Amino acid sequence: MCGDVCLQGGAEFAPGCEAMDATMLARPDGAPRRVVIAPFAGRPGREQAMASANARRWYLGLGAGQVRTATPEPGDLADALADAELLVIPGGSPSRLLEALAPHADLLRAANEAGLAISGASAGAMVLCRWTVLPEGGSRVVPALGLVDVDLVVPHYRPGGRGWLDAARAVLPTDPVVLGLPERSGVVLRDGTRRPLGVDPVVDLR
Repeated sequence: MCGDVCLQGGAEFAPGCEAMDATMLARPDGAPRRVVIAPFAGRPGREQAMASANARRWYLGLGAGQVRTATPEPGDLADALADAELLVIPGGSPSRLLEALAPHADLLRAANEAGLAISGASAGAMVLCRWTVLPEGGSRVVPALGLVDVDLVVPHYRPGGRGWLDAARAVLPTDPVVLGLPERSGVVLRDGTRRPLGVDPVVDLR
C-alpha cells in the first residue's frame, strides 16, 4: 500500500503545523517513525543546514525516533531511504529542488509505493505534483515528479488569489486538479482521499 503524502502550503515547522506533521509521524503500533530530511530546495551551505536543523528539532519534538539528513549525491538518498518511514522535503527554490530530485524520481515512486510517507512544503509540495511552476526567470510551467494525483498546487495561498494558475492553464488538462495551500495548512493524500489539516482551509481551484 502506498505511503501517505502531505502537501503543505509553507511556513513549515511552525505552530499550527503540529496536526499535519503528527499525522504523518503516526504509526499503527505507536512506534516512533524514522525521518529523512531532503533540504535540497535551499542553497547548499547555510540555507540547507538551517532547513535541516529546523526540521530535525521540530520532528524530534513531535516524537520522531530518528532524524537523518540526506544529500542528493548518487547513492546517498537511496541509502537514507532504505530504512526510512517518512521523507520530509522543506521549501525553497522549486527549480533547485526539481533539479536535485528528478534523477531520483523512480526511487521516490518505488519507495512511496512500498509504504514510505512523504511530506513536502511549498516547493516540496510543488514538485510532487504532475506539474510545477518554476518562478525564477519568467514562471515556466514544467513537468514535475508526478508522485500524486494532483496537477498543480499554489503554495502560500490567500483567499481570492490564483497565484500561477492562469499562467499554467496552457499546459494543464481541461479539468485540472489544482489546490490552493495556505501557509501552515495542507492536505494528506491517502488511498484516493484528501484530508485537510492546518490553520486554514485548502481550496480546490478551477
